[in-house]
Amino acid sequence: MKREITKSIYWFLPVLLVMIFSGASRISAQAQTSKLKGEISTSVPGGETVNLSGARTVLRKASPTSPPVTLFADEAGEFEFAELSAGSYTLEVSLEGFVPTKRLLTIGDNQIVSENVRLELDGVSASVTIQADTQSVNTTDSTVPETISSTSLQNAPLAEEKFQDALPLIPGVLRGPDGLINVKGAQSWQSGTLIGSTNGDDPITGNMSIGLPLEAVESVEVISNPYSAEFGNFTGGVVQLQTRSGSDKWKAGLTNFFPRLRSRNGSIRGIESFTPRFNVSGPLKKNKLFLFQSFEYKFVQTPVENLPPLQQDTKLESFNSFTRVDYNVSDTHRINATLAIFPQKLDYINLNTFNPQDTAANLHQRGWMAAFNDQFVTAKGGILQTTFSVKRSDADVFGNSTAFFTISPETNAGGFFNRQQRESLRYEAQTIYSVPSFDLAGQHSLKFGGGFAFTTFDGTSVNAPVRITRADGTLNQLQTYDGDGRLSRNKSEFGFFAQDKWSISPRLTLDLGVRFDRDNLGRSLNPAPRVGFTISPFDDNKTVIRGGVGVFFSKIPLNVGFFEQGQAVSIRRFAGDGSTVIGETLYRNVLEKGDIKTPYSLGWNLQFDREINDRVFVRVGYDQRETKRDFLLDPILNTTGNEGIYQLGKSGSSSYRSLLLMSRLRLQRGRDLFFSYTRSRAVGDLNTFGAFAGNVQNPIVRANQYSRLSFDAPNRFLFWGEIGLPFGVSLSPVIDWRTGFPYSIVNQDQDFIGRRNAEFRFDDFFSADVKIYRDVKVKFRDKEYKLRPGVKFFNLTNHFNPRDVQNNIDSTDLGAFYNSVSRKIRFSFEFNF
Repeated sequence: MKREITKSIYWFLPVLLVMIFSGASRISAQAQTSKLKGEISTSVPGGETVNLSGARTVLRKASPTSPPVTLFADEAGEFEFAELSAGSYTLEVSLEGFVPTKRLLTIGDNQIVSENVRLELDGVSASVTIQADTQSVNTTDSTVPETISSTSLQNAPLAEEKFQDALPLIPGVLRGPDGLINVKGAQSWQSGTLIGSTNGDDPITGNMSIGLPLEAVESVEVISNPYSAEFGNFTGGVVQLQTRSGSDKWKAGLTNFFPRLRSRNGSIRGIESFTPRFNVSGPLKKNKLFLFQSFEYKFVQTPVENLPPLQQDTKLESFNSFTRVDYNVSDTHRINATLAIFPQKLDYINLNTFNPQDTAANLHQRGWMAAFNDQFVTAKGGILQTTFSVKRSDADVFGNSTAFFTISPETNAGGFFNRQQRESLRYEAQTIYSVPSFDLAGQHSLKFGGGFAFTTFDGTSVNAPVRITRADGTLNQLQTYDGDGRLSRNKSEFGFFAQDKWSISPRLTLDLGVRFDRDNLGRSLNPAPRVGFTISPFDDNKTVIRGGVGVFFSKIPLNVGFFEQGQAVSIRRFAGDGSTVIGETLYRNVLEKGDIKTPYSLGWNLQFDREINDRVFVRVGYDQRETKRDFLLDPILNTTGNEGIYQLGKSGSSSYRSLLLMSRLRLQRGRDLFFSYTRSRAVGDLNTFGAFAGNVQNPIVRANQYSRLSFDAPNRFLFWGEIGLPFGVSLSPVIDWRTGFPYSIVNQDQDFIGRRNAEFRFDDFFSADVKIYRDVKVKFRDKEYKLRPGVKFFNLTNHFNPRDVQNNIDSTDLGAFYNSVSRKIRFSFEFNF
């Protein structure tokens, strides 16, 4: 298999290099970005206006993780920030001897904004020294997020054109074998999702649950070690989405409005995909009130290619809507309101080689989220931000057959055993105040705040009998369930924090913070201190050493809170004839010591950043995290063996370590290429509660073991970016080559053989995806329209990347791999006007 990968690379890389260097021979047009420019002045006696050179201007995007950009006004008192993405910003202007000022700004796509600032004298006249802007690398933040811009979201070859598809472009982020996102070696539910500053997770499972049209996302940021105490409720990392706001000119766009036909068994069988998207933005009132609106409809059928042609498709149907309204009350006061609606139907969600359509489960979800955000700059320069939000998240899980769910060595049969109905509503409010910077043994930027959330939940989870059969077809075990399956639980939580960014000198900055969280499930106040640092050892400000250490407490999903309300299970075992009962055990759900403790992790990292020149940037980083008190599900028998418990304990643990080597190469203006290699190790307890109690539940519970986690990939090489080619053609490649995921083997009793996830792995994964497109401008009736036709290639080398393996030693196909995605070609078309 490695030889096949090598052959694929041998013929693919020369083609890629030719494309890179043909693109490097010319400077392509800059991607759609915005500018902010202006001048700084003051009034002197007599009413004359004088421009101020050397004034310090700091531009911060409305995100606690986006690094600030610092410039100094030139001799004419002018400044200009180029290559900005659309969004909300804070502009801070200061100069010794003058009263500093802050302004709130909204910048649209491809927009030039002029902002002239007048400073007032602070007592006596100032002596001005002209300074040069030498800050090339962020030298003030101990945590710098990995960011994917809206331009990259539009240009990269994303299979389903969702922001979730872009997350694996970041080193250390993987889509695991269950299809969920794992950030820096953490289980999917251990990470947090923020829409701006609002929680975007499913309160029941803890997983990412919100859907947004791609055009609604301004940027995606992944923060693996946020030492800012502002962030809480995670042990792995944080995924933060910044959404788009309206622009000062009316614009609209239409994408993917052509359906793709479904070819099966040599003939056309309906529509395989129809995914139109529409967005519009503009001013409802010039310079005051702005609107952004985006709609997306998705109908997609995706084949599992080794199943029968007319019974091989999963089916997705969804409608996503995002509305944002921004109101600039004044230069120092801005409010915005957002509404996201995201219902979806996922039919045959766990369809694979061993789960045919009749046996697979369906997941139908209904959800919406409304949020209101107020930002205000006080007279003394402080920033007060207040957010309110409400989120509705409902879900139904059900099967496609009434026959008993049957697990056998070769394949599964019958209907899916679990039926869920869930309804939840979450209310959240938080306030954050940023104190004006002050001097005390250096400069301090103090921030503190807190919030409260309340979640209600009602639902049912009912299981039908589950049959486990032997290779000869006789009944081995029968699982039946007792109880009405009614579930209900409320959750209240609050947290508060204090954070100080202490710039001791231009070369040393400390981030000092502490956070406290408490909820009615864990019932304890959890302190989480954090310390981060940045060191700039040289005068050129192109080398930075950053790192830190911190304690991070996780959230407690509500399915942990109502665990004891779940049905009890009776396991009856049969002799070889399939009819003689040889034993029966009743398992009830029990919390260890009758309580719940909040999981936490201790994480630290050290990172070296160096900008070699304006084209080459390199990074070397090491991360380590130890997670404790994870929720662990274990079957425990009494001495007679006829009664037992499924114990939800708090003794689970996991460990993650990674070494990152990364470089960014800028061959062309506005276009970057990213190369990275990650060496990592992810181990932990395998019976984590989330592996059994998610949307698609697992009925088989065996003894826990500590081993490699299911998404452990020790070696990963990643290359992606954008290249400009002749004739206005652009190319966006993504090459992902990693170690295959581990797996375990079982027998016909569904008992594990040997140590789990220790001896066997899938073959190495290799995928080369490419998107090629060209922007075409068309004039019609004195108006200019932009067309973008394109084509996407997925798995260009047609490498065999299986997703299923026969792992039962009593099967005749033990060790056989299935369900690879073959080479795909997809056409795209965008129309902007």
